[in-house]
Amino acid sequence: MLHPLKLLGLLVVLLLSNIHTARAQKEPLEFNFGLPNSDHITIFVAQELGLFEKVGLRPKFFTFASGAPLLAGLKSESLDVTSTGLAIMFALGQDIHPDYTMPGGICPRLMAVRPAFLKRHPEIGAKLVEVEALAQEAIARNPKLAVDALVKRLSLSEKVAQADYEGIYLKRPTFVQQIDPSSPYSLTTKDGGLAQKLFIAGQALFEAKSIPRPVSLTEIQDAIDASYLQAYAGSREKK
Repeated sequence: MLHPLKLLGLLVVLLLSNIHTARAQKEPLEFNFGLPNSDHITIFVAQELGLFEKVGLRPKFFTFASGAPLLAGLKSESLDVTSTGLAIMFALGQDIHPDYTMPGGICPRLMAVRPAFLKRHPEIGAKLVEVEALAQEAIARNPKLAVDALVKRLSLSEKVAQADYEGIYLKRPTFVQQIDPSSPYSLTTKDGGLAQKLFIAGQALFEAKSIPRPVSLTEIQDAIDASYLQAYAGSREKK
């Protein structure tokens, strides 16, 4: 059995003893980043603005039109990082246990890092959170960045892209909501929040025979790691 993937929470979340420490690394960290063909607004904007390179990362992106090849990439360990939604439950249900996380809504969008890769490169957690934060700040200053990125990356009309930005992106949970134990989007509570949402989704997927076995609440709880987001939030409070 493969070691569980670690859910870093989009609900985005990752380890920051000091968010800027990783920049001291001379060579950019190269890794394979798998994405389903969806509206990853902050990732698209980060690509456009060179934010990954700014924090010392050099991702090689692979976009998948469906979940099956993405799951195959996770299972073969050819992908190091992913950002996806309920495909995480398909992964957990097939014993491809991820460490992933990012902010989401009814269908959580999670960013995950392969545990073995995270162990070898612990700085990637801090850097991915920083990229997410920088992209969010850039979009807050200029919302058209989000709309233009969707038009370019997904070939949407500007009207549809604007609706996506307003209806989905603006309703995503904040970092504060993600670490608040009382929040419905919480990464820190064990019996509610993200863990409970994924558990219910996993039960439904098993009953529909979409995954070969049910995923226990304990497995889901063990896959979620809020420490990176908590460290980032703490670093912001000290400024």
